[in-house]
Amino acid sequence: YRTICRGRTVSAMVVHLEPGIPSGMQVMWYCMGSPCVGVFMPVYANVSEIPGPYLTGEGPEDPSGYDEGSAWWVYKMLQVSVDEDYCGRQPPVREMWDGVYAAASSEVEEVKSVLLALYGDGKAAEARRLMDEVVEARLMGCYESALKMVNGLMDKEPAESVEKDKTLVYLGLAGVLLVIGGLLLSYIMKVGKS
Repeated sequence: YRTICRGRTVSAMVVHLEPGIPSGMQVMWYCMGSPCVGVFMPVYANVSEIPGPYLTGEGPEDPSGYDEGSAWWVYKMLQVSVDEDYCGRQPPVREMWDGVYAAASSEVEEVKSVLLALYGDGKAAEARRLMDEVVEARLMGCYESALKMVNGLMDKEPAESVEKDKTLVYLGLAGVLLVIGGLLLSYIMKVGKS
């Protein structure tokens, strides 16, 4: 049994099909990356276009190919950065995304009645423009939030790494003290024989 919240999860999607709703209004909740470190964003089935950062991204699987102009790379780097100190970094990232998701869910519900009215009045093109605006705003807002988090996390050393560094320093000092103690003991033994 494996959850979808794994470092190797590239993306996840939940499609919300509602009976009685025009097919173009059906919402796909898309998460780029692992859902434990990402956010499900609303994308309407009838959307005309997707923002540029979500259409770019190439390079090796390792972070050396990082391109902050690519949403894929930004979400991948967020995952990598959180994985460096999962217990310390995942909770604040999750808390931030939970707020973003709650706002997006609320907006989708609020926009639903407006879209239904537009479809009912035969204004499908106007409904599509509204859906495009919602998707553009949500996807770009999430991308910008992820980019800001990545830049903040890349400046911080993981707590675990700092603790390991401290341990190595202490072990190094202990080793130096042992060597000095050994030399001192050797000197005392030499002086005692004379």
